Amino acid sequence: MNRRQFLGSGCAAGAALAMGPAWAGRAMFHSSGGVAIGGYDAVSYFSATGPRPGRRDIGLMWKGALWLFATRGHRDLFESNPWPLAPRFGAYCALAMAQGRLTPGNPMSWQLAGGRLYLTENQEARALWLADAATNIVKAEAQWPGILYGEGS
Repeated sequence: MNRRQFLGSGCAAGAALAMGPAWAGRAMFHSSGGVAIGGYDAVSYFSATGPRPGRRDIGLMWKGALWLFATRGHRDLFESNPWPLAPRFGAYCALAMAQGRLTPGNPMSWQLAGGRLYLTENQEARALWLADAATNIVKAEAQWPGILYGEGS
């Protein structure tokens, strides 16, 4: 193999890796316009006041999305350990996840269970989710994150 063939094969391999499978570009966390959970402060869901809008000047990039916070303290807490504070199932609808579907969650349709934040697409989905949350969590966990990659059951 001469130098030109070697470089050409490297470019072709690089292009194939860059394109990847069709699902490779799907974000682990749903965001609208690059902003996670509609701009709401993820930490605020765990407070007595409930969800509060975050501020752009108190934000941070994490997992490909901009996360906004109402206070610097909330941002610092999230930054120190984001996984327990971020919505479960990537801010996609937890009920849809339990049903093997991928639908965006609504930051105003939410529930805390077992110390985790779950979003649903609307209040109707929230009611269905709550009717049997424990079973729905088990079903959704079985789908996540494989559903992002076309591996749902």
